[in-house]
Amino acid sequence: MAVTALIGVDSNFHHTFPSGDQAQIPMTLYEVKQTGGELRADGDETLSLAFVPLADNPKMYNVQHQLVIEQLQRQAPYGWFF
Repeated sequence: MAVTALIGVDSNFHHTFPSGDQAQIPMTLYEVKQTGGELRADGDETLSLAFVPLADNPKMYNVQHQLVIEQLQRQAPYGWFF
């Protein structure tokens, strides 16, 4: 995999965990190009990995990541959650 661009950095996401703990979670978003090799999940935090085109409308587990997918599909500026 090769990083081709930094799309943006966002820290405008807040999450409350079931324990009541609160966090402000930063996210860095890169554009990448598949160059070969094999993706490998660690089996602990990550169970599976795949390169998926935006046109396939991937559904993300994390709400923050789903918002990013939706704004990229709309070609909205990064960090502008409508």
